[in-house]
Amino acid sequence: MTATVPPRTSSSLLWAVLIPAACLMGAVVGLCLWYAGGLFIGMLATATAATVAGIAWNRAGAAAVAGTAALCLMIFSGPVLHETYAAAFGERTEVLVVEVREIPRTESADFSCRVADASGAARSLDRTQNCRGQFEAGQRAVLLEDPLGALDPWISATDDHGVDVVGPGAVCGLLAVTATALFYAGMRRRPSRRHGPS
Repeated sequence: MTATVPPRTSSSLLWAVLIPAACLMGAVVGLCLWYAGGLFIGMLATATAATVAGIAWNRAGAAAVAGTAALCLMIFSGPVLHETYAAAFGERTEVLVVEVREIPRTESADFSCRVADASGAARSLDRTQNCRGQFEAGQRAVLLEDPLGALDPWISATDDHGVDVVGPGAVCGLLAVTATALFYAGMRRRPSRRHGPS
């Protein structure tokens, strides 16, 4: 006799896997293809997590936890994935920081770094490439370049740039919190007047 998985369990597992995966997919799309598209996917996944857990399954507390964790996952996973990939696989080039410019914004300052390698070739980097005001003109740094050319270069203060386990660990924690909150909400769902995902 073949054992069957109860519908409540299977649907809870489905959403617990689908939402975190969508947040990660949004981060990858935003990094490699189209920033606005990745942001849209991440926001849609966050809203869906809160809607499914809070409205369809009538679990407001779990919805708040899942929505918040999914939002944090969307915000932090992109930079962490970028830095981790660059540290693990990036081709290292020694550069000199030629200029650091502060770009005023409404809420906070942004920065732009101009660097040059030994051949004299120069390029500009922004905050998405780790130029966040921590470098000074005349400082030596290391540029980590994607060998596949899919990601923008990542600037590091030193060549001793092993994979930092804190960032990936935090992302894994957010994945676990999002999945656990959704699975809990699905397994403990309450009857609702509004029909939602089963």
